Formats: sequence, C-alpha cells, structure tokens
Amino acid sequence: MSSAHVLGQAVIGLSAHTIQIEATISNGLPQLNIVGMSEHRAKHSRERIRSAIEHAGFKLPDRRIVINLAPSDVPKEHAGFDLPIALSILIASQQVEASRFQGLCAMGELSLTGEVRTVPGLLIAALACGQSGL
Repeated sequence: MSSAHVLGQAVIGLSAHTIQIEATISNGLPQLNIVGMSEHRAKHSRERIRSAIEHAGFKLPDRRIVINLAPSDVPKEHAGFDLPIALSILIASQQVEASRFQGLCAMGELSLTGEVRTVPGLLIAALACGQSGL
C-alpha cells in the first residue's frame, strides 16, 4: 500500500479553508473512489482526473485508489480539487517526486486533455496559503 497527501483550499464566501487531500493505493479491483465531497462532484472529478492523467503521459494505476478530502465537515463545492487529487495519485504511485510539492497548495480544475483551468476563489485561496506560510 502506498499513500500521499497534497494540500488544497476550499473557498466559502470570502474565507478559505485548508483541505488535506490523501491518496491511498492498494491491491484490489481497479477503481477510483473519492470521499469527503458530494457524490455528484466526485463523479465528475473522477472522469476529468482519469482523462487528464492519461493525456499528460502518466498512467492511472490499475489498483484500488481511495482519495479522502479532510476535514469532511468543510463543503467542497468546486472543481478546484481536480489538480490536488491528480497530484496525490501521481505522488502515491511514484510517478512524480513528493518533495516537489512539499509546502505547496494546489488548486485547479483539470480539462479532459490535462490543462489546468482557473476556478472561482483562486485569489482568496492564494492569499490564505501565503498567510499560513504555504
């Protein structure tokens, strides 16, 4: 079993909350499960993340992948978690170096071709990350 975590931001109104995105890859039927966000959001994110990872020249592991967005009590209502989820998968599967993303906060929607798109609240999230030393 391998795991990784990446930091992201949930923006609610004019405040940002740090979210830890945890990825665990283990033996089992190949599937990508996302917990800690609504099933509707998770379904759409899964499809964008799968496609973006493959278009970027990486491989989605043929194993069981579980993504947890914590804390669970903070609403996660935007596509800005696509990028940190994809990064956590790539780090846990050892396709990218974890040290390259230590102390960084990631936020962005992924297109099906792997392009990173801006999301609402990005400036608020960036200011919050800077104030917290990220």
